[in-house]
Amino acid sequence: MHDLQHLATIERIKDTTNRTNFLRLDMNESPEGLPQEFIENIKKDITASFLATYPNDEPFLQTLARFLNVSRENLCATNGSDMAIRYCFELFGREGSTFVSVYPTFEMYAVYCNIFRLKHHKILYRDDLTIDTHAILQSITDDVSIVALLNPNNPIGNVYSENEVEIIIKKAKDIGAIVIIDEAYYGFAPQGFLPFALEHENVIVIRTFSKLFALASLRLGFVCAHPKIIAFFQKIMPTFEVNALALLFGQRLLENHAIIESLQQTQQQGRKTLIQLLQQAHYDYQIMFGNYLFIRPHSDVATLVQKLKEQNILIKTYRHAILKDMIRVTTGSPKTMQHFFNIFHQIDNQTTRNH
Repeated sequence: MHDLQHLATIERIKDTTNRTNFLRLDMNESPEGLPQEFIENIKKDITASFLATYPNDEPFLQTLARFLNVSRENLCATNGSDMAIRYCFELFGREGSTFVSVYPTFEMYAVYCNIFRLKHHKILYRDDLTIDTHAILQSITDDVSIVALLNPNNPIGNVYSENEVEIIIKKAKDIGAIVIIDEAYYGFAPQGFLPFALEHENVIVIRTFSKLFALASLRLGFVCAHPKIIAFFQKIMPTFEVNALALLFGQRLLENHAIIESLQQTQQQGRKTLIQLLQQAHYDYQIMFGNYLFIRPHSDVATLVQKLKEQNILIKTYRHAILKDMIRVTTGSPKTMQHFFNIFHQIDNQTTRNH
């Protein structure tokens, strides 16, 4: 048997909660989802023949190329952005080399570091929750094979400037490292960095349809990179990487700009609503970019989380020191945010008085 001891340190926590009947504000899914009419129209095309046929990603990729105004050769579809990240590690993560990222970050980066035996160099957030870009640059040394920039960064929502990204890409290129620009939350950011993936052979931009496009259940993502990199991805991917339902929904969404704009507007209006409610109630909160924000409750976080769960509301907490006294809440429509705040504020006040 192969030596699997390096996998023993990987901590994976599987939540067995049936989340169906909860208001899900913990994993940055769309709380409302897509319009039911849009879904019903697509269901008409899901015939017996459709389900019996292996998926073809070409129509989706051609539609995506037009949507992004890039060449088809710069793209490949993946089973969510998680798998795109894994393929980056599999292709470019030299065993024993170093991976650089801000920390805390999306937990799958640490998982893939362990699987592929890379050392994780963690650039800690400053106490004011800002990112030390200079520290990232200083950490890019000859033993680094991958640098990850999450824009906006998960979990806090920081974004990078074009100049910062360009300098990091150049430093990585000089030592032969690739730069992953993870744009899972690009629909909630002031700008994306796809042009860098078209200009540089060491840049890979990853996006997902799980957040803005409200398709988390279908596991659809994509990679944008130089055609040489895309060719390597295609060599190691399964013959049929993405299922036909995901491709169909993704293509139809890209063809319907009105729904995409509506999804963005709904989320923006909901954020404004929640911020106004927090301000009126004198809560300390942290908001940058992404479809979420952090709130510092007046009561004990663990108790609050449990009481919210009893009211069928799920929110996210972190063990990391700079975030442990805060909760992270996914933002949705104004109606959803008003509902959340009413229950949250009542529980928080009651819990505070009882202590």
